[in-house]
Amino acid sequence: MSLRTIAALVWAPMILSGCSGEPCRSQRDCPVGSHCVVTVSGGGAGGTCERECLSHNDCSGADDADGLRIDVCDNEGRCVVRTRPPDLRIFDPENDTLLASGTRTVSLSGTVGTAAAGVIVTVRPSVGGCSSAEGRSLELVHPEPGRYLELPFLIEDVRLDPGVSAIVVAAAIDGARREITHYLEVPCGACAQVTVTEPIDSTTNGLVLPRLAGTVSPTTVRTGAWRVRSANGEVIDGRLDIVDGYFLVERLPLFPGANQIEVAVSGDAASSESRCSRGVTTPSAREHGLRTLLSWEDRSSDLDLHIVLPGGQFGDPAGSVSPATEHAEIKARVTDAFEGPGPEVGTIETVADGVYGFIVVPVFDLGSFGTSAFVRLLFDGRLSAPGPVGPAYLSPFDDSLWVVGKLVVAEGRATWVSIDQVVPRSAPPTTSPDNWPERFRE
Repeated sequence: MSLRTIAALVWAPMILSGCSGEPCRSQRDCPVGSHCVVTVSGGGAGGTCERECLSHNDCSGADDADGLRIDVCDNEGRCVVRTRPPDLRIFDPENDTLLASGTRTVSLSGTVGTAAAGVIVTVRPSVGGCSSAEGRSLELVHPEPGRYLELPFLIEDVRLDPGVSAIVVAAAIDGARREITHYLEVPCGACAQVTVTEPIDSTTNGLVLPRLAGTVSPTTVRTGAWRVRSANGEVIDGRLDIVDGYFLVERLPLFPGANQIEVAVSGDAASSESRCSRGVTTPSAREHGLRTLLSWEDRSSDLDLHIVLPGGQFGDPAGSVSPATEHAEIKARVTDAFEGPGPEVGTIETVADGVYGFIVVPVFDLGSFGTSAFVRLLFDGRLSAPGPVGPAYLSPFDDSLWVVGKLVVAEGRATWVSIDQVVPRSAPPTTSPDNWPERFRE
């Protein structure tokens, strides 16, 4: 669409809203598309509503040869000089391309036309709908600033969900911006239909997403999986229960910074995994300290996380952290979750060098006779182990507890040592974690 066409659309209602020359004392007295020119005389102030322009075509005097600036008509009828938005084109794949079934990633190639010294190109998913294209950006450096050139760009490994993905590609120069919404479709005839209704916003407070909710069709689908991907490619995942076509996961753990939330279910064919993804960003791009996530499957069970501090003993309030004990000095606590699937979260903000032990205790069960439990650890916002520790099957009727493992912290670096042993609750570990697993008891 040309500037002349845009101007006609923008200024058509302005022409009907009032005429130039109306009296005014402030900008509020003027109709849209004009500004108040105030003069002071005889001890009083008065003015008239004036227009310098009705369309961008009335403001052509400041256009420059190198194409870096453009004179435009603003919403108050003034001619103002602004940076010229870059020209943006995407060549491959073309808009509305139907890709091959099973496509997971594509590379977007195109050009940005400008005379500016540098351009920032960004890619992000459109608001709403499903798209696993995570936000990313790249900078194009102009080899001859001041000369208009078509600068090529290539953005690789843009992830796609089955169905139609709406990807927003933008090019920006000094506040001037050009955007294109690019549509790509991956067919999946045997796929179930997944819709994510929550979260609505792309940002959330803290490192927990309150709710992940949506629908799945057909309603015969009973289970799926949720996944949280970090900007570093790390993954936290879990089981998704679907009841009558609806799913709800509460207190979903997040990584600091940018996250991709993905819901995945299987269709009629073995290869027909249907996905719906949303991008969610947390306020802080960094996390300091230790975060332990305990989750389990059965909602009728209750498990407790215990973190044994360096030199401490399990069950000693001075040397361990649990839902019943906190340590203000090192800002350590376990936030209790009374039912599955959790997560029950243990945090230590000030992590000194030493060996930290992790134990899970079954508290009660209302009738399922046990549940499978998993533990994940994040140190300074990164996973200490590539996947979850577990599953371990725990029941309060078995008189047992789970020694998950220990974390060795030295000079600000953490090393995870998995132990993954279920031991009698009547004979719990009585030594400090640095002796595990060779010696649990004195």
